[in-house]
Amino acid sequence: MTLLNRAMVHGDHGGLSASQVAQVLGVSLGTVCQWSDMGYLESFRTGRGQRRFSQEQLDRLIGSLERRRVDRPTDRMTGWLRR
Repeated sequence: MTLLNRAMVHGDHGGLSASQVAQVLGVSLGTVCQWSDMGYLESFRTGRGQRRFSQEQLDRLIGSLERRRVDRPTDRMTGWLRR
């Protein structure tokens, strides 16, 4: 069951929160907000101004990151992508 499906079961039909996305990706909440501001991850705002993300957007970002990792070898010492 995806995070979005779990959220919907619990009554949240508005998508994934930034915190949920951060947890799935293993990054900080600030990083998710930056990626959203920069257009790397599309979001929409609730009536109260909270960011929400669709499961499709999250899947797209994960696919993009996975392709990038395959295309660009990592530095074995640090695990970071070479620039």
